Amino acid sequence: MASIATANATIWKLPICSVRVVGTATRPTTGPFFGWTGNESSRALWTTSVTEPKPAAFYLRQGDDTFVPTPATVGPWDPALQHGGPPAALLGRAIESLGGRTDVRVSHFSLDFLGALPLEPMTVRAEVARPGKRIELATATAIIGGRPALRAAAWRLAIGAGRGPRVGLDEAPPPMPDHEARDYC
Repeated sequence: MASIATANATIWKLPICSVRVVGTATRPTTGPFFGWTGNESSRALWTTSVTEPKPAAFYLRQGDDTFVPTPATVGPWDPALQHGGPPAALLGRAIESLGGRTDVRVSHFSLDFLGALPLEPMTVRAEVARPGKRIELATATAIIGGRPALRAAAWRLAIGAGRGPRVGLDEAPPPMPDHEARDYC
């Protein structure tokens, strides 16, 4: 595990990257960085290069509803936490695959982060909270370490003949103007 150290402490750890120092930066004496404590007036500028192959997936499935995150889910702020995108996609997938209905599609998706998402196995559970013939509410929860860490809700609308008329899909688009005359008032 590579790390960069200042005079006081290690400031960053990178589990799958090598670090190369390319210069130093000096902290300004005024502005948003003014008032920091400690000897942080000079920090290393560095670049990273990947030394291991990238994982083929964000998660490895372990059983029916448990997923183990790979290093591809790591966010840019902390190497021990997941970025929000992969878990959100995992919950969206769980909602889309609910109940075997093929006549519905997701029309609204909301996501609640209930805390940081550590790189630990997560259990994903999804259910239809409000069933209906034309519209239903589906929910999904990601549980990490025995506590809910992420919650999603999606409204699913029925699709079919006459339920959502096609609008303008059979018509040719309007022609482009001959010149670039634009008025941005």
